[in-house]
Amino acid sequence: MRFFNVDNCLVENLTITSKQATGIYIYTETTITNIVARNLKIDAKKALSLVNDVASIIESCILKGAYSGNCVISIASSSVIPIFRNCHIEAMSSNQVGVECDNSTSTAEFQSCKIIGGGSVASISGIGGSGTVKLYNCRIEKGVGASYAITGASGGTVVLGECSLDGDINTALIISYKKDYKLETNVLEFDDDTLKIIADGISGTKLADAVAGNGLSKDGSENLQVNVDDSTIEINADVLRVKNSGITAAKLATDAVETAKIDDEAVTRAKITPNERILPGTIMMWGGSTAPTGWWICDGASKNKNTYTDLFAAIDYNFGGSGDNFNLPDFRNVFPRGANPEIRTSHIGQEPTVDYPALGLGNQANDHMQGHWHNKYRYNTMVNPGAGTMDIDYGGGGNNQASANDIVRGPVTDGTNGTPRVNVTTEPQCLAVHFIIKY
Repeated sequence: MRFFNVDNCLVENLTITSKQATGIYIYTETTITNIVARNLKIDAKKALSLVNDVASIIESCILKGAYSGNCVISIASSSVIPIFRNCHIEAMSSNQVGVECDNSTSTAEFQSCKIIGGGSVASISGIGGSGTVKLYNCRIEKGVGASYAITGASGGTVVLGECSLDGDINTALIISYKKDYKLETNVLEFDDDTLKIIADGISGTKLADAVAGNGLSKDGSENLQVNVDDSTIEINADVLRVKNSGITAAKLATDAVETAKIDDEAVTRAKITPNERILPGTIMMWGGSTAPTGWWICDGASKNKNTYTDLFAAIDYNFGGSGDNFNLPDFRNVFPRGANPEIRTSHIGQEPTVDYPALGLGNQANDHMQGHWHNKYRYNTMVNPGAGTMDIDYGGGGNNQASANDIVRGPVTDGTNGTPRVNVTTEPQCLAVHFIIKY
């Protein structure tokens, strides 16, 4: 594929195979601009040839060649700099060069590229007395048996920015080390045919290059600096950390923290303010047959105070126990009642007022009834005693002290409210649930 004196050209997403010819040949009689080749895979006698001043960007390409005495890439450009970015360049035959600078003024820049020479020759050669090759975050591998990874004539310049070299640089060349290069030149590389982030591809220096303003920057020694607004992050003893109260609800995007992103037991009770958590000693009703995690059924069981310190601090020995053991409250078959260690007079519209007996915290009272009288009936004569019948005079009623002929009968229906129910306790209609306590 040949281009002559072409401006503003984009070549992308091509596969070119030709071991008898050059894959792409770009020639200009004057300076041409805006030649972009992207996502190409070329396996040819010579993958790419740039003749004269070709302002081009070659990126994300796999370039293989150097068959039959050729190099993979030949460059003859001086007043403009072709840029190779994220490319894999490999000589496929013995004793062939990956990149050849064709004249003494040839100049090129390689960013995040991998360049492999063949056989006993260098990966990059021919850098002339006024030519410059810039290598940023590149991996340069010399051919097997080669003495140098990069060679050239006296006065030629190699600019290195965090590169990995398998082999030396010819001592005739001037070596310059440069660190202030763009982020895209030192993050990616080709590993065989795979584009990947290099080891240490995302470093503090590179973040500092990319982030400006009130966040990250770098100092004159290429060290990462953190510029904080005293509300979110800080450096403490050379450790970057979130400040106390540094992350507030206003600083979190909606749905930023999901349940799946929180490790089990990552948020402990101590990290939750008392007003926002269920405190040990809390008692509530529960409809399950077993207590949930962190709770016990209130069955009077004995617990060790040294193991369950939070719960013991809350309920002490209020429900029994001594020494190292304390008891849980036992709510089986009983109702809760508000505790009061002193007699309390009720004024809830009752005539007369009632003095409730004292019942301290943890104490239990048996079932009982309010004191009362029963209406009585007086019988006059017994009729047919063998059959258990009697004649009753209902006129002799009253609720004063009983006489010899008075009788109080068992509960029977009054004809309106149903048959009275009798059991061992006096209680209202109920539905059984568990009471559980938080520990």
